Amino acid sequence: LEREFRFDLPRILGEADFGGGAQAAEIVLEHGVDHARDRRNSRSADLRPLVAGTPFAGDSDFDNTSTDSIWSEFLRLTTSFAPSSTSASVNGVNLVPSTGTTAGYFHIQPTANGSCVASTPYADTCWDNGTLSTASTDNNLKYDVNDVRTIMGRNDRINLFGFFNHEFDSGLEFFAEAGWYRADYQSQREQDTALASQRLIVPANGYYNPFGPVGSAFRIPGLSGVLTTGVPLELIDYRPVDAGPLVVNVRNDTTRFLAGFRGEVLGFDFDSAALYSRARTADSMRTVSLTKFQEALSRLDASAYNPFNGGDPLNPGRYDTTPNSQAIVDTFMVDIGRVSTTELAMGDFKISKNDLFTLPGGRVGMAAGVEFRHETFADDRDDRLDGTIVFTALDGSSNGSDTMGASPTPDSSGARDTISGFLEFAVPLVAPSMNVPLIHSLDVQLAGRVESYQGFNTVAKPKVAASWYPFANLQLRGSWSQGFRAPNLPQLFENGIQRSNTRTDWIRCEADRRNLVANAFTTCGDRTGRTQGVVSNRSGSQDLTPEESDNLSLGGTFQLNMGKIGRLTFTADYWEIRQKNVIGLFGDGNALILDYLLRLQGSSNPNVQRIAPTQADIDAFAGTGIAPVGRIVQVIDNYTNLSPRAVRGYDLGVYYQVKDTGIGDFSVRANAARLLEFYQVPNAETQALIDAQAAGTIAPSIIIAGAQDLVEQNGRPKWRASASVTWRYKGFGLGYFGSYTGAVTDTSASLADTAGTRFRVDDYMTHSLYAQYEVDGGPMDSLRLRVGARNLFNTLAPIADNSNGYIGDLYGNRGRQIYFSVSKRF
Repeated sequence: LEREFRFDLPRILGEADFGGGAQAAEIVLEHGVDHARDRRNSRSADLRPLVAGTPFAGDSDFDNTSTDSIWSEFLRLTTSFAPSSTSASVNGVNLVPSTGTTAGYFHIQPTANGSCVASTPYADTCWDNGTLSTASTDNNLKYDVNDVRTIMGRNDRINLFGFFNHEFDSGLEFFAEAGWYRADYQSQREQDTALASQRLIVPANGYYNPFGPVGSAFRIPGLSGVLTTGVPLELIDYRPVDAGPLVVNVRNDTTRFLAGFRGEVLGFDFDSAALYSRARTADSMRTVSLTKFQEALSRLDASAYNPFNGGDPLNPGRYDTTPNSQAIVDTFMVDIGRVSTTELAMGDFKISKNDLFTLPGGRVGMAAGVEFRHETFADDRDDRLDGTIVFTALDGSSNGSDTMGASPTPDSSGARDTISGFLEFAVPLVAPSMNVPLIHSLDVQLAGRVESYQGFNTVAKPKVAASWYPFANLQLRGSWSQGFRAPNLPQLFENGIQRSNTRTDWIRCEADRRNLVANAFTTCGDRTGRTQGVVSNRSGSQDLTPEESDNLSLGGTFQLNMGKIGRLTFTADYWEIRQKNVIGLFGDGNALILDYLLRLQGSSNPNVQRIAPTQADIDAFAGTGIAPVGRIVQVIDNYTNLSPRAVRGYDLGVYYQVKDTGIGDFSVRANAARLLEFYQVPNAETQALIDAQAAGTIAPSIIIAGAQDLVEQNGRPKWRASASVTWRYKGFGLGYFGSYTGAVTDTSASLADTAGTRFRVDDYMTHSLYAQYEVDGGPMDSLRLRVGARNLFNTLAPIADNSNGYIGDLYGNRGRQIYFSVSKRF
């Protein structure tokens, strides 16, 4: 559902009254929800059916379901809460192995999955030994996160703005603007799971503990090898689906005030204004408190939370048909929030004169100005995130975050002052009246800008541009400039922004290879424990240096006037940008590859933080010559200055317009952009990975992201293009718009071949049409009625290895949209 309302008051106060006027407007836009499950290519996070019949058929890269599931694994603990490898049996059949890579574990599964050790109290489910075999028989137990995700959430927006101006008798003009914007956005995603550092333990006497004391209600009948007083169990990879999806609400309020004067002094036009702007973003969601969840697990009666009841045996990857009651769930759900605020106070003074002096080619124009900016930034996290309320597990370990699935994140703030100035000249060297052969006109722009940022050195950057018309209908143009961008305040001061991605722990794959597992790397993601949800913890750094760039642009325009049959225009522009000290991220994926390489060399990457290895981890690495590792807690991936980057390409355009044909006015526009180069010079760490891969030290199928030639990788197609056609005749109108995006290579999916062949994402084109009628004259003058269809043929975004099924940076996935609009200009 999409609704838009517009209200305009062009002149609340007439000019005849006092030489001024005011205007106000209001826009409200409401947009309905798009669920991932509503589109074929995002209906399931398991995309393998969509690549059937291709070389990637059955490739596990396209299975993006989560091993964090309703069907939990349970790790046996000692009475002091340390992992235990002591075996346990049911009626003589082993349930908890004492050796091997699954030592200490057992799990619940549907009976239909087979190899059951013992039945459970819940219909069509059973206990089985070891961890889930998610690479084979238990793959159906991985959670399909797309069942509850939204691709585009509900979005309600209001925009109120107005301006006021008054001209005094002296010619001085006062102007002012005010605006307020509010957006309420609501989306939802899958319920979180605990981080590796957030231990959730069912105590020995917990009501639903299947390894509880003898005589307790839910101790497994025939259980042996377990103390009569019971033993505690730790939840591993458990997702409390019965708590419902996470509903995230974001409210953004932005206010803006501006006031100033413009006029003339000493022959110069001047413009001076003061601006204040404030943006406040409040995020909130209802989620799981670890402290309260631990309390619910520890209760001694039926009011306890039961994580041992599995899900829906008939739809095990999606639904939970044995949920805990809402009353129990409500005991551990809490509302958490985050408030981020930015403020900008700015004042400037500018002068200009279009006839500073005169050359044979014409009048020389000049503009100059100074500006002062004061910026502030503050990020206030919830008490359950910033360390005010901490989570203490039963083993006494403490975590600074009491929110399931979130690392502790302190509050942060910062401020900065900036003074800048610019000077610019427009110099006409040759005018048409001079009749210079092959130079119809020649104009040059000379400009410079100085910036003085608090905390950084003062810099000055020049710009030179020229426009040459050899003939009246042919223009050749070019410009060269240098750029400078200081880190923004979040990049300097922000703490602990988190992103969660499913990543492969490559050192575990190497251990498999040394243990003679077939295709150890190309099938690594299929095996339990080799991939996991990895929290990437990103913070700003005050050690960052500013970005700098050299920019070059060369182009031209040719215009052909054909009289009654119209006007045809061609444009072409070549551009290149060479940057250094680009601010970016090394990447959590690269950090894990570096950790893999360093561990082969006897050290490790300190930015990859892990828990201590369990006995199962120790057994998995036994005999490999590699020190065992525990599960990943988080990856520290702070903003950093990357090595130099070079980007270049060209843009082409064709425009045709013809009027008064007898059947209406026509216009045609077509644009195309070609990316020639996007090369990121590797930094020292990335180069070490590239060299190690070239030497055969690390596997060729591993993708080292974000370095070297990046053209046609992921979100960087070689070609983009668009075209439009419009027709107008006596108030009637038709319009067409087409958009094209070229093919790219998805680096996150590769074949199990020696070349590591990557998946090719198809090109993509959409078409849109509209028809309209606009009233001309009378009381309904300028009333326009329009009906149209966006994405007319309901084209799906091409398949890519992403849980939503497509590359969100390149495409939308909304499908066909039929719309009707009414608007009126006053």
